[in-house]
Amino acid sequence: MSVERIRDKFLRKLYEKIANNGTESIEKGEIGNEIGLVDVQTDNLIDELIDEGYIKKQVEAKYT
Repeated sequence: MSVERIRDKFLRKLYEKIANNGTESIEKGEIGNEIGLVDVQTDNLIDELIDEGYIKKQVEAKYT
């Protein structure tokens, strides 16, 4: 599958999850796993989408 098709599939799945769940936040690997990407592929794709302004990274605060 081409990078363009993977990117489109990822963004479509992200949109569906956000629209259906009414949330603006999705776990990093959740969609990658659903479309058959391994973690490193998902990380690389997410980095590209962030760099291109398609998505924003949100860091969850951790309290101890």
